[in-house]
Amino acid sequence: MEQKSDNTKVYSILSYIFILWLVGLICDKENETVKFHVNQGIWLTIVNVALGVVSGIFGIIPIVGTLVGLLINAVSIVLMVLGIVYAAKDEKKYLPLFDKLPAIVK
Repeated sequence: MEQKSDNTKVYSILSYIFILWLVGLICDKENETVKFHVNQGIWLTIVNVALGVVSGIFGIIPIVGTLVGLLINAVSIVLMVLGIVYAAKDEKKYLPLFDKLPAIVK
């Protein structure tokens, strides 16, 4: 008898890597843990895109634009890694400042 594999952790981890949250959304949309991490991943993507626009605006001023871009990239990477660590530990913890954001996938 073949045992079904549980990919909850894999889908949860992928949720924090840019648009790969789509994998969990499509493959395991009924799993509450996956939905939690997919929601975090969607919000992380939205925040990254918005901050990228801000960085582009500051790009008009060369040195300031570079510094703002580096800061935004550093924050994005820290949040992504933090989310991946939470998912790998099977923890449903919100990313900093994300706890007040509404769920997109219900």
